[in-house]
Amino acid sequence: MYDVRLIHANETQLLRSDNDRPPRRLADAVQEECPSLAQGAKFLPSPLVPGGHAQTIYAFLGYYVYYAHSIFRPKFTRETFGLSDGGNVVLDWALCKNPMQRPIVTVLSGVTGTSCDFYVRKCYEELIKLQYSVVVVHSRG
Repeated sequence: MYDVRLIHANETQLLRSDNDRPPRRLADAVQEECPSLAQGAKFLPSPLVPGGHAQTIYAFLGYYVYYAHSIFRPKFTRETFGLSDGGNVVLDWALCKNPMQRPIVTVLSGVTGTSCDFYVRKCYEELIKLQYSVVVVHSRG
């Protein structure tokens, strides 16, 4: 069993809501909507995928089984920056209406993650609905 820690900046953008709920910080929204990520929560891995390696393999296989053949493909604008040591940093900007008028949320995918991973796609889909611009950073290569 592991302790869950939600790490965030002290001051963040406020989330606006479509209903009568007052604006709230993103960290507060995550803790309210996802109690498993709230302060003091515990993470107990499934016995079927007990460690980090097994969880990574499960997520990878899940992506291909459930999402690889889907009709929906993420729509991004890609920017590539060459570094002096020969590496690259790639930014995938999720396409949305009025991107320059929205606050920006940066998503850092895992070591083998991409903008097409199901958890990244679900994340940016929801953030776009909440009127955010989303950029996925790939800092390897």
